[in-house]
Amino acid sequence: MMFIHPASVLGLLLGSAFAASEEKSEYAGSSVIQLTTTTFPGIVDSADAAMVKYYAPWCGHCKKMVPVYSEVAEHFGKESPSKIKICSVNCVDNEKLCSDKGIKGYPTIKVYKNGVESDYSGGRDKDSIIRFMNKQLMPTITTLTAKNYMDFTTSENVVIVGSFAENSKEMATFKSVAEQLHNDFTFGALPTGVLADGVHLYKKFDEAYVKFTGTALDKDEVIRFIKKESTPLMGVISPENYAGYVEAGLPMLYLFAENSEQRSKYGPMVEDAVRQLKGKINAVHIDATKFDRHAEALNLPKKWPGVVVHDMEHDLKYPYAGEITAETMAKFAKDYVAGKLEPSYRSEDVPTKNDGPVKIVVFKTFETIVNDPKKDVLLEIYAPWCGACKRAEPIYNKVAELYNGSDIVLAKIDGTANDVLGFKLTKFPTFLLYKADASKKSEPIEFEGGLDSANTLINFIKEHAVNKVEVTAEDDEKADL
Repeated sequence: MMFIHPASVLGLLLGSAFAASEEKSEYAGSSVIQLTTTTFPGIVDSADAAMVKYYAPWCGHCKKMVPVYSEVAEHFGKESPSKIKICSVNCVDNEKLCSDKGIKGYPTIKVYKNGVESDYSGGRDKDSIIRFMNKQLMPTITTLTAKNYMDFTTSENVVIVGSFAENSKEMATFKSVAEQLHNDFTFGALPTGVLADGVHLYKKFDEAYVKFTGTALDKDEVIRFIKKESTPLMGVISPENYAGYVEAGLPMLYLFAENSEQRSKYGPMVEDAVRQLKGKINAVHIDATKFDRHAEALNLPKKWPGVVVHDMEHDLKYPYAGEITAETMAKFAKDYVAGKLEPSYRSEDVPTKNDGPVKIVVFKTFETIVNDPKKDVLLEIYAPWCGACKRAEPIYNKVAELYNGSDIVLAKIDGTANDVLGFKLTKFPTFLLYKADASKKSEPIEFEGGLDSANTLINFIKEHAVNKVEVTAEDDEKADL
């Protein structure tokens, strides 16, 4: 199976940079409850809230989570009176259970509350997980009074208070918003007469208080308001909050700095540049030393400080070249928002030799190889450091040899060194079939199964390819992927 990350290739790089030391692949001796097919129902169903990490012992990303996950379990304890259970499932030993739960990648983390299953996509640090699980036992909306509401507004970094008549249409809308965003924010309800009717947002950064000013209390507008105002004008990005920035749906202006002096000098310049553009672009600091591969993925030369805008929706990058001043940053940000900048594309050099069964693709040759209208092209997007990619390589090479010289081509591209347009990358490896047709305008078809044998991939090609080429992998051996 393949590791799946909730964001993009950038999120993959960001997560991989926080590699921990090698740890034990199992939780023997820790407070993590190791579930089996037999014990799963009784333990999970009896908990007020349970978190379950589905993993494989050979999965490197799973191993990296072991220390933090063990600390979280220790915090709550196996016999915690709060009835919060921190559990794990070894999917190699409990294959049917993981299959029944629809587990397609490792690690997958799910939360169970009152019999309802949901995916966990929050931060993977200890404090984020503990805070998230504690919220599962809290009411969706805390009922406030004139005496306690001020203390409540400073209880978290972001707090939202609704003040409406209890049975009003507006309060029903506010409750609906709270239900949807409960896992991410803290909500309170205050009777009318204490505050002006409306939605009030309190935060411990930027301006401390903002009131929703929409003409009508539309649920979607309120959600957009909360997400916009809960994002700092100039935050520090990390693996723990990256998913939140992605969900905000705004382009990101990065300031890569390698030390506190650079952050102090250039941070205010970038912050001032985006101050009048709030709601159109987010700005963040990022550690250039830890995340230099991040900069590389954004087409930014490794020269610090560095500034780049990333349009995450379309995966377009706009690196800045020039002197960083208050004036140049203001112009750069305004020109981006106005659509006056041209994106930059990454590409490796065209290989001098490319006659192997698996064709090497770079951004510069994507059009001629992958978009060849006469060929069905199966493209693997990989990362050099990806363990699952390396395990898939023998199978992929074997299938490529079987199709070699036909109208079905197997190719690969390094997704960390080349841009791939028209597809939002969420995992390595990703396999996409580009069907043969005159326009090549159809969406590629993603192979979503476990690449456990050559015939698994051959059957996928047979099902979807326009060109029909009969091949079979004899004595096909299963691979543990």
